[in-house]
Amino acid sequence: GRARLNYYWYLDGIYMKTSSGLARTSFDFTVSEWAGFSHQIKLILQNQDRSINEEARLNIAIKEPKITLDRESYFASPGEKISLIAKPYHFTSSNLAYDWRLDNEKVVIPRGTTGQEILTIDIHPQARAGEQSISLTTSNSLDLSERARARATLFINQ
Repeated sequence: GRARLNYYWYLDGIYMKTSSGLARTSFDFTVSEWAGFSHQIKLILQNQDRSINEEARLNIAIKEPKITLDRESYFASPGEKISLIAKPYHFTSSNLAYDWRLDNEKVVIPRGTTGQEILTIDIHPQARAGEQSISLTTSNSLDLSERARARATLFINQ
C-alpha cells in the first residue's frame, strides 16, 4: 500500500528533503512568487525495490486577490430590502476586512459583526428614483497589500 512508498517532493526544481520520505503523502509551502507567476511541484514516487518509479508534475499559478459581487446592477423600490453578496478569491487569509460604500459614503457595519461579506440595505420608503454607486474594497487584515475592489450600481425605481 501507500505506507511502503517513498515520496520525493520538489518545489521549483529544489528537492524538499524535510518533506520527503516514507509515506510523506503531502507537503506544505509558502507562496513566494508574485501574481502572474507560478510554482512547479514535482513528485517522484518509488517503492523500496524501485519496481514502482513514477513521476508527476503540477504547475500552480499565483493569482491576484479578487472580489466579485453577485450582480453588477441591483434594482429596488422604496421600502424594499436588498442584500449584496461579495465573493472573495485568491486571498491568503480568510480574515478579511470589507469596506462598503454607497455614493462614496462609508457604510458603517458594527465592529465584530460576522458576515460582513453580505451588505443588506433598507431602501427608505420615501427614497427618490435614481441610482447610487456601490463600491467595495476588501483587504486581508493580516497583509494590507492584499486588496481588491468591486463596483456595482443600485437603481431605485418609483
